[in-house]
Amino acid sequence: MTKDGLHNSVVTLPNITHEELVSFCDRARRSFYLAPSYLLYKLRQSLTDRRELQRNVKGFVTLSKYLVKGSQHDKTAPQSPIKTQGATV
Repeated sequence: MTKDGLHNSVVTLPNITHEELVSFCDRARRSFYLAPSYLLYKLRQSLTDRRELQRNVKGFVTLSKYLVKGSQHDKTAPQSPIKTQGATV
């Protein structure tokens, strides 16, 4: 975890840098949460249940800064990777 509470990459891959992996996760998060089908699902859910509306608004406010800015954390690689069965984690 970073000092801001964000997840940091703990995986070391030979052909992918730490920055590329974090960037991929940012794009995947945007792709999932901003997909029209997901947004429509959440809209329907919010219109049918007031508690879900409150929960969805709260979740969107929390998540929106990460969707817009991405992870925006220290670009250094993980400090101490863990070795497991031939792979570095």
